[in-house]
Amino acid sequence: MKSLSTTSQASQQTPASITCVQSPPTRTRLKYSIREVLSRKSEFSVRKSEVGFICGLNAWGGKRGPISSQRLFEIELELPTFRTSRFGSEDIARVPLTKLTAELLKWIDEPIDLDELVNVTSILLDVKDYPAESIDDEARTYLEARIADTTLISDPGLDSEKLLRHIWRAVLALPKNQRDAFCLRFETDGGEDLFTLLFEAHITTPPDLAQQMGHSLEELMRIWAAMPMEYADIATELNLTILQVRKSRFDALRRLEKEGDLRPFLGQK
Repeated sequence: MKSLSTTSQASQQTPASITCVQSPPTRTRLKYSIREVLSRKSEFSVRKSEVGFICGLNAWGGKRGPISSQRLFEIELELPTFRTSRFGSEDIARVPLTKLTAELLKWIDEPIDLDELVNVTSILLDVKDYPAESIDDEARTYLEARIADTTLISDPGLDSEKLLRHIWRAVLALPKNQRDAFCLRFETDGGEDLFTLLFEAHITTPPDLAQQMGHSLEELMRIWAAMPMEYADIATELNLTILQVRKSRFDALRRLEKEGDLRPFLGQK
């Protein structure tokens, strides 16, 4: 059983935990985001092949063959040059995915398999498939004193979708910095991020969530691909100090614990 938790503490045993579906790892979310970009923008082309999908630019036409394995190897070696020549000192993690994808395809200048494009982008953005580190000590200490096993747990008769809806309603009512610090850092004990849980439960959709969070859809997809984030990454994203992020997250957790409509779902010591 996987419990819906604000920390990564899989070794703990939690009573009445709810079942959550394992979310795809970070690289898979990046692949989803790239496919979304390729399908929405007319400048890109995607065609089915025998083994997957071949990506490119519509300006190339459909007669060019896919890139060779030797050229792919060379491209990976040349990525630092690409990054410097196309983006200079700009933080590439903050470049819109549409722009990054377009620049990559122009630079590669050959049709490329979707999985290979995701691999190259993953290297460029330093995307790794591992969960973020656990919650900071200050917030953990607070929650351990207030919430059993630092876990949001449900009544045995309450389904996980209803619990998620209650949590999400309370999260949306938080001040912006608290809401964002909570969302970007959130993970279950299995490493699932909050946005994936919401999408899989059909509680919201990427376009609706983008509007709720005050982002463009493209910005939301970029952020989602990087979740759950570490404190330093959240600080950069929100233009705050790490200390401000920690405090915002701590305050968010404290406010959520006090929310009246969440009290039935909080295990109190």
